[in-house]
Amino acid sequence: DRSVSRGLGDVYKRQEKQHATYKSKEEHLMIKTFKQLVALISEINSEDDRSYTLGEIDRSFEREKISWSDHEMLYQLACKVAA
Repeated sequence: DRSVSRGLGDVYKRQEKQHATYKSKEEHLMIKTFKQLVALISEINSEDDRSYTLGEIDRSFEREKISWSDHEMLYQLACKVAA
């Protein structure tokens, strides 16, 4: 009995570690996407560039690569950049 409980505890610990790793990978991808979008915003030189960038921001949110608050902040920033 005792060894079974102990084994289950080890399984739960491993699952927690795997979940923590998954979260950090997910966060890493979100940060990478955010940085890529900021780079796109910095390259806006025309209204076509702005439209493309806004579309990329929307697609990134739809694919759950950025949060809603990041979407809104990036959108506002892209709209303020002079073309």
